[in-house]
Amino acid sequence: DKYFAVEQFGKYSHMLQPGLSFAGVDCCGCCITFRSITSRVDQLMVRVNTKTKDNVFVTATVAVQQSVKPENTVDAMYK
Repeated sequence: DKYFAVEQFGKYSHMLQPGLSFAGVDCCGCCITFRSITSRVDQLMVRVNTKTKDNVFVTATVAVQQSVKPENTVDAMYK
């Protein structure tokens, strides 16, 4: 459901896939932090107004669906 980026001392270390994973040993709770991003599909409903060639205004409702590819999770978080 979620991908987690493991950061050690504020620097990116590696990605954890959904499911049971081991992040490493943390002393005092300050060495390892996590960032998460969902793997679900997000949908955004957008209304678009446009003018046709014959000067008629048209309103269209567009559904934009987006999700993160598993191989691009680092780019989605940090770029």
